[in-house]
Amino acid sequence: MADYIIGDLVRVYADFTDIDGTLTDPTEINLSILYPDGTEVIVTYAGGEIIRSGVGMYYYDIDLTLAGIYKTYWWSEGPAQGAGHDVFHVTTEYPAT
Repeated sequence: MADYIIGDLVRVYADFTDIDGTLTDPTEINLSILYPDGTEVIVTYAGGEIIRSGVGMYYYDIDLTLAGIYKTYWWSEGPAQGAGHDVFHVTTEYPAT
């Protein structure tokens, strides 16, 4: 699990491939973000919130405003149907080294 600090901007990525492993654009892309306070926000490519950086490659930037555990879940439909998730921790200060 990655660690970040409040105020960071985290870029989450998703790559979508067809059954043969070739990067392919899905027909629909969604991202669910579960914030530490239990709030869930769903963003979509169709809504213009998710950015396409190349064929089959997408990202979204999350502004970290709360401390705690964030969970993200991508899913897609169409020729590159798939799903994936990530979890990261946000703290109020960087850990001592």
